[in-house]
Amino acid sequence: MIQLRKQNSPEATNDLYSLALGPDRRVTRCSGCIVNGTRFHTRDRERVRTTQNSGIVVKGEYLSEDTDFYGILIDIIELKYNFGNRVYLFKCQWRDVSDKREGIRKDQHFISVNATKTWYTNEPFVLASQARQVYYLDDPKHGGSWQIVQKIHTKNLFDVPEVDEEDDSNDETFQQVEVDGVLVQVDDREVTTLLREDLAAETVDQSVIVDGNCLDEGNLSVTDDEVDEEDDTMADYCTDNAQEDEFTDDDESDIDSIL
Repeated sequence: MIQLRKQNSPEATNDLYSLALGPDRRVTRCSGCIVNGTRFHTRDRERVRTTQNSGIVVKGEYLSEDTDFYGILIDIIELKYNFGNRVYLFKCQWRDVSDKREGIRKDQHFISVNATKTWYTNEPFVLASQARQVYYLDDPKHGGSWQIVQKIHTKNLFDVPEVDEEDDSNDETFQQVEVDGVLVQVDDREVTTLLREDLAAETVDQSVIVDGNCLDEGNLSVTDDEVDEEDDTMADYCTDNAQEDEFTDDDESDIDSIL
């Protein structure tokens, strides 16, 4: 990787190069951190607190079977790399879930682990991003050092699947786009045109656009004579009504007497 870096190879990215160089020999130890929206505390820090944030569960595999590894957070270590990269490790004390009788017990509703049974003492570290939080309750049924495991879900956090911005195949939202001058609607990976294809398009001359509502919506073919011809129906109607409603002098006198 160092040789590729000297040759300015595009494969020698900053992330790969910093990983190849290894972390700084000086590390930082923490007693608490927030990962993926969840607050974690070490066991020693919890001794002076009323809350519990040290329970850990990590999904793994044991004897070719998917297994949940339960433990307690002992230490938090921050590794620093070049270009500002950082990696956080959780040092845990694992419960022995391989012993189905003395290490872990499962019934119809609860899972209980024995706090005195440890496991993988030579492999205590996991990436902080792999860990999920649990808390332990005293088991009144089995008593002693048995504890009930309760998984938690962080509040106000939702597991939303990530979608590649360049990949619109999974986008089921409605959107309208213009294709070759025609407005179309995209819905669930199908393109539907908003233009009626069952009716033949008809070109309308600009001269048919006139003031008023003299055009019939069902008849778009209008001649020049029809456009120029004035409709005097309303004028005649108003004139006739005006003649019929003329007041005489006697009518005016009667109105004055009433008022």
